[in-house]
Amino acid sequence: MHRLVQFQAIARSDAGHPSASEISPPEKGNFPADLLTVLCGVVAQHTSTKGSCWFCLWDGYGWIDGSPDVSAMVFGPPGDTSNSAAPLSVPPGLPLSVRQGARVSLPQRNYFLFKGPLLAASELGWTTPWESFDAQSPNLFWPQDHAWCVATDIDLFCTLIGGSEKLADALVAEPRLETWRVFFGDPIAWDSDMVNTRPSA
Repeated sequence: MHRLVQFQAIARSDAGHPSASEISPPEKGNFPADLLTVLCGVVAQHTSTKGSCWFCLWDGYGWIDGSPDVSAMVFGPPGDTSNSAAPLSVPPGLPLSVRQGARVSLPQRNYFLFKGPLLAASELGWTTPWESFDAQSPNLFWPQDHAWCVATDIDLFCTLIGGSEKLADALVAEPRLETWRVFFGDPIAWDSDMVNTRPSA
């Protein structure tokens, strides 16, 4: 492990260890809900405006508009051939007023913008047709005082956090988070892990 590690470089299939190919990758663009709570607890100690934060949510998630952008299938019990798979209509995950609202635009990304307390970071997501809540972490969020910024890009397995040296020390010291100190200019491309690469033939 090192600060530029890439998941696909350390979880590649290996003929000598077939179980390596069974490792499930982390979800791209979504910080796990339980760890998001831990992260918010750390960053809350490094802002004077935790009651007033900004949250950006990528506008390309299918669940935002509901069907037909996203669909759900319900399968009957084993042996039931009368209706093996029935599609369910999925309602929009966000109100029309939000979906038709203004966007925050960054290069190759558009986002919905929300404002609220830091604790609201865990409130984004959608309710599935089975009435379970699927959390979606904000893709960007920061406090009103701009003390730090958290970024979970839709194409990355990792979350990047910009902040003070004290915040960096606190994050690295939190045992429930797997963190590495990175630096401005560090590459984050799929091939930026130069440590865990296959030797040349």
